[in-house]
Amino acid sequence: MNIVWRPDILGDGFEAATLALRPRSDGEEPTASLVRHLSGPERTRRAVLYVHGYNDYFFQRELGAWFAGHGMDFYALDLRRYGRSLLPGQEPNYTADLREYDEELDAAVDVLIGAGHRRLLLAAHSTGGLIVPLWAARRPGLGVDGLILNSPFLEFKQPAAVRMVAGRAATVIARRQPLRALPAGVSTGYGDSLHASRRGQWDYDLRLKPSPGFPPRFGWVNAIVEGHRDLHRGLDQRAPTLVLCSTRTVTAEGWEDDLTRGDAVLDADRIARWAPALGRHVTTVRIEDALHDVFLSAEPVREAAYDTMATWLRAWVS
Repeated sequence: MNIVWRPDILGDGFEAATLALRPRSDGEEPTASLVRHLSGPERTRRAVLYVHGYNDYFFQRELGAWFAGHGMDFYALDLRRYGRSLLPGQEPNYTADLREYDEELDAAVDVLIGAGHRRLLLAAHSTGGLIVPLWAARRPGLGVDGLILNSPFLEFKQPAAVRMVAGRAATVIARRQPLRALPAGVSTGYGDSLHASRRGQWDYDLRLKPSPGFPPRFGWVNAIVEGHRDLHRGLDQRAPTLVLCSTRTVTAEGWEDDLTRGDAVLDADRIARWAPALGRHVTTVRIEDALHDVFLSAEPVREAAYDTMATWLRAWVS
């Protein structure tokens, strides 16, 4: 695939390119966006590809620079209808089938292989942490050498009875009204804990990652339910996998200081419970006081997560 790299919105040595995707039967011409931050003038044999979560896009300069500083060329993918890839007239962040993302994941890996990278590490957060291992399990011969999953979306946060009823309802409604929005309101607590204009420390584009977030649609919920069913059966995924998640789950209607010391989006215990279903070689490490996005936590928490990742990577390289 011939792509053109241009300066990215993040600056500081980050570049971006557009990946053209197949037109859809409804006339939509989606694209994906690939961002890179190279470790030096010469391509390394090792590279990492990062995939974001729902209501998200790649903006974590520090994470990209950390990988580059550890001798790995860093790439990040904004999936179709997300972030840099969101085009006028598209439904933000929407898909009715997680397998739809196979195309841009395949294309991104082709770019990395074409650039001379021979050891590929996949990193992903939240919904990306569900999409990526499902995709990797469908691509056993592709040569993915390892996964790092940051609070992967392995189960809904709601109680079991609610999950069961909601899953059935999503399946029925998605058949007839896939773009119907979920009626439940969305808390701004997690967004408030992140953005510098509120109570956080990170400056990102609120048009691409708003708070409250883009409303989930029933078609998307049904796609997640189907992904969870596949995951919970267990994946025959053989790449060594590191799962990072918080030690605490936070539930809050309004602002509480606990929102800065735990996962306010998913149930951290359930992430740890389902992590073994991701493959044959899974290491789970729970980071004290981590947020849902572990690498957006307070600096001492982030440092603990980076130290954990560095230790795992040393074993991965050997």
